[in-house]
Amino acid sequence: MDGPGVPTGTAAQAARDITALPLPEWLASWIDPAWLQALQSLAQWAVDAAGAWLALAGTAAGWLAPAIWIAWGIGLLLLLLTAAVVHFLVRRFAGNGVGHRMARAST
Repeated sequence: MDGPGVPTGTAAQAARDITALPLPEWLASWIDPAWLQALQSLAQWAVDAAGAWLALAGTAAGWLAPAIWIAWGIGLLLLLLTAAVVHFLVRRFAGNGVGHRMARAST
């Protein structure tokens, strides 16, 4: 195991296991088996091509989760700051509402 995440090679082995799954009988009438075989061979090629990167998936999971939470927190703070600024600007430019009350009273 490289880090706190997935053991080395587990992601690649899981992807290989998925590509070896047979087509369920109930799905055979909906999907051409030759098309599925081509799709499985494409997935197998992709797994083999990305084998080195999949080995890093466990290591990436250790730092990626905190990075996503930090980005989420920054986004939340930016949304709250934007809401506060808009609230301040609306209150500042709307004044005390005298014009709005006078327009409503004249109708």
